[in-house]
Amino acid sequence: MKEKRQAYSAYPEPEQRDSGEELSVSIPEEYLDFWIEVLSVIQECQGNPQVIFPLLEANSDKLDDRFVQLPQYWVKFALPKLTPQQATRVAAAIVEFSDLMQQFSPTNREIAIAGYEAALTVFNHQEFPQQWAEVQINLAVAYRNRTGGNLAENLECAIACYQNALLVLNHTTSPTTWALAQSNLAVAYIDRLRGERSENLEMAIACCQKALSVYNPQEFPLDWAMTCNNLAVAYRTRIVGERSENLEAAIAYYQQSLQVYTREQYPRQWATTLSNLGNAYRNRLQEDRSDNLEAAISYCEQALQVLSANHSAIDWARTQHYLGSAYRLRVWGEPEENRERAIACYQAALQVYSPDTLPRDWALVQNELALAYENRLRGEPAENLEQAISCCERVLEVLTLNAFPEQAARTLNTLGIAYRQRLRGNAEENMERAIASYRRALQVYRYDTLPEQWARTHNNLGIALSERHQGDRQCNLEEAIASYQQALRVYTLATFPENYVKTQSNLGLAYRDLGQLQDAVTAFRAAIDGVELLRSQTLSGDTIKQKLAERWSQLYQEAVEVCLELAAAESHYYSQALEYVERSKARNLVELLSLQELLPKGEIPATVIQELQALRRALAAEQRSLRHSETGDYRRFYELRQELDRLITTQIQPVDPTFGATQKVEAIPFAEMQSLLSEDTVVIAWYVTDDYFLTFVITSGSPTPHVWRSAAGDREALRDWVNSYFQEYLQKKTTWQERLVVQLYDLATILHLEEILNVIPETCSQAILIPHRFLHLLPLHALPIVTRLAQETSLADVLDRLDASDLKPLPTQEVTATLLDHFSGGVRYAPSFQILQLMQNQHRSAFSRFLAVQNPTLDLSYTDLEVETISRDFQPQVDILAREAARKELLLERLSLAHCIHFSCHGYFDFQSPLKSALVLAGGVKETAAVGEIDWEQCLTLGEIFALDLSQCRLAMLSACETGITDFRSISDEYVGLPSSFLFAGSSYVVSSLWTVNDLSTAFLMIQFYQNLQKGLAVALALNQAQLWLKDLSKGDLETWIEENQLPLKPAIRMNLRRRLYKLEDKAKPFQSPFYWAAFCAIGQ
Repeated sequence: MKEKRQAYSAYPEPEQRDSGEELSVSIPEEYLDFWIEVLSVIQECQGNPQVIFPLLEANSDKLDDRFVQLPQYWVKFALPKLTPQQATRVAAAIVEFSDLMQQFSPTNREIAIAGYEAALTVFNHQEFPQQWAEVQINLAVAYRNRTGGNLAENLECAIACYQNALLVLNHTTSPTTWALAQSNLAVAYIDRLRGERSENLEMAIACCQKALSVYNPQEFPLDWAMTCNNLAVAYRTRIVGERSENLEAAIAYYQQSLQVYTREQYPRQWATTLSNLGNAYRNRLQEDRSDNLEAAISYCEQALQVLSANHSAIDWARTQHYLGSAYRLRVWGEPEENRERAIACYQAALQVYSPDTLPRDWALVQNELALAYENRLRGEPAENLEQAISCCERVLEVLTLNAFPEQAARTLNTLGIAYRQRLRGNAEENMERAIASYRRALQVYRYDTLPEQWARTHNNLGIALSERHQGDRQCNLEEAIASYQQALRVYTLATFPENYVKTQSNLGLAYRDLGQLQDAVTAFRAAIDGVELLRSQTLSGDTIKQKLAERWSQLYQEAVEVCLELAAAESHYYSQALEYVERSKARNLVELLSLQELLPKGEIPATVIQELQALRRALAAEQRSLRHSETGDYRRFYELRQELDRLITTQIQPVDPTFGATQKVEAIPFAEMQSLLSEDTVVIAWYVTDDYFLTFVITSGSPTPHVWRSAAGDREALRDWVNSYFQEYLQKKTTWQERLVVQLYDLATILHLEEILNVIPETCSQAILIPHRFLHLLPLHALPIVTRLAQETSLADVLDRLDASDLKPLPTQEVTATLLDHFSGGVRYAPSFQILQLMQNQHRSAFSRFLAVQNPTLDLSYTDLEVETISRDFQPQVDILAREAARKELLLERLSLAHCIHFSCHGYFDFQSPLKSALVLAGGVKETAAVGEIDWEQCLTLGEIFALDLSQCRLAMLSACETGITDFRSISDEYVGLPSSFLFAGSSYVVSSLWTVNDLSTAFLMIQFYQNLQKGLAVALALNQAQLWLKDLSKGDLETWIEENQLPLKPAIRMNLRRRLYKLEDKAKPFQSPFYWAAFCAIGQ
């Protein structure tokens, strides 16, 4: 032992030490004995881990700060007394010991670092260049993975060590060791905290590429795969170059490394690479965002099948972090469940990450956990915000602005959002804390160094100042406006268009609250112009599109509000308010139709179609590279958009005038709206918000529209009415039918119909109704005008006697006048002024070719009568697809030549996917499946109708159930339904139904309607007169009419009709209830 002690320690006896040899830490004798023993065993077993690890485990209590001193004192006391051979041998043993310590205790690198540094006193650059370089590499690994000390300093030491090694190593003489040093140096540059981040990443990429000049998958598969993985990490975080291309390169390198890292051979490397690949997909910009996030979730969940908190804690925690982020951002699935999964993943990661060992990772997860709590749907909102605040404050206790400025500033921004939304505590104090947090973040974020973060924080600060309670209100708003204007220095349409729109909108609100209404209109106009330029960002079918469309509807509403305020002094702003209403409707319709990628109709040259499709592909590709980009440049995107607009205007619009309206928002000035109206026509247009509703009355001679605004309580009454109406319709059809008269009476009262009619000139004999949102689903033409019933009859008495199933009529004195009675020239509908303008250009004089779909589901008893009778007036150019023959393929062959297309069939509206709404044809109801299950392949869907060419069609008659239904639950403005699809396909007019109609009354109504058309009446007036005729038709008149028209009633139908009518008196009016006649609407010219 004495000889070994001389070689390994030369530890002086106490009496030999002078004052300069005092130890900073007292080292017990047993430590020295263990030091000697372990180095001896290493030499004897040649560093066999199976021998050394048990020895280290048995003496783990000695592997502490005092043991770290031993290599230092070996250098000081033993090394001078050794021969060069002894020193070399012992230094080699110390290097081996340090290598084993890195494997034995990955979280404690101090002993290994001390050992390597001691060995370097022997293996110096001059005498032992190869060994010196190898020890430098090992020392660099220890510093890079060190948990003690300053992280930034540790990484600088690691980089210095790798660079030292590369002073000796070169590609020619020691290629593999040189490549190893290059690959490891790349990792250090990736993690580096000092210096320019962009430069560090470029250095990392260069190092990896050098390493790959040696490594290949055939000779060095593991080293090649490891370097590919490192290169992927560098590209994933790269700043220089196009971010989308960098992420694609990262994904490609991860996938290359998986050629070597298989689950069977290298399960841990396979799992960590999948984890990293999941993170890359989480941030991916190309392709569909929702699909990328699903891929990220899949990769991370596969990785977690191998990784565990017990055996691979850090990699497991990192994967939980990535998975949590993917769930937090997820588009598919239930939002509530996604956020809960995200929170669970973050909490799992925090079981491993701690502020002491991995402060940056811990802080990043805490910050994202705070964001998840801020947006959490489950649990108490107040408690969720408290959790978010707690997460942020814990981070800021560890990551100070001085030590970790960017990370701290990011957390301060998150903290500001949480305090601004906080529900507990004093509201004023919370807002002050939010403002203070944003201002502290702006100490780090500067316009010249971190412009995007600087702009985001200024926007958030502006919102907080706009909502601030303390201080002078005017000063707060002025400061908010200044913050928004600062943000707009960065947020431009060319760089951050969506953020530009949001900030302009916020600026408009601040100007409005300050009373600077002209400036507010300017800001809102800029925001709306931006929204309409953004319309084609959704060409690839991103599922986020619908939610985004509904968010922008609020922006148009704010512009309308400000215009109405300004109109009190300058009446021309009433016209601007209506123009913004129209733009809102047009934009939403364009957004919907962009998903269809419609092609123009008519004789369009093939080269034009090819150019159109090429521009669409280019736009979609550009969009994928820009979506969610932090540094996107939209100039190329807008150039492509302008090229597409130019192509549509010059090459397509002259042939297909309607195509432009499906692709681009075209604002219609009020003067153009008026030009669409004759002197005897009035337009009544509604606009419904969550807080109020407006009614616009437009005539050709008025300088501005007349605007009526609902009073307090009217909007709530309308909301309650709509909920009751549709709940009864969907769940209690009989109750709904019985209450329809009362419901319409109440609706007329809520809408203040008589007040509206009082401002309409008496010269107006015809009306065009432009509903909004759920009003599209209501028979507004059937609204009663007389607001009281006959004195001798109570409303309750009327309802008691109203039994639609038995066709009991209402006494004549109980009938009120309706809008149809008021406008002798007819009442028709239009989805918007834009569509009304398009319809004006679709004149169809020919009306001789008749195509009918007749009872394809074999369950509509009276459709045979209806179609057979109507078709008489079109002979001989009649084409009827009856019953089993009404198949989709046969119908599609015939549609383009028909002047009148008549559907006597069922219609179906899909509230989840409106474009899947359909007319049910033969085979459209599955026979072997659940009752009523639709086979979409055999139906004519709304999406397919939009793409049809019906340029010969004057009338599409949807004599079917619920063909006029649109999505009443959507808060956006788009007009989504079967009628709109036929209008855009080219039909001049569409007649559709709003509810499940009675087939008997519908047959009579349709026959009379077509007779009116044959007399030369316009479609709307022909329908209106047929409806009034049916409403007033007595039993005796009906029987006479049947005989006069020689209706081909089959014996079974004649008997059924007689059974349904025989109890009624001849003067009774069996179809007087609006249920029978009011379901149909004429939409078009």
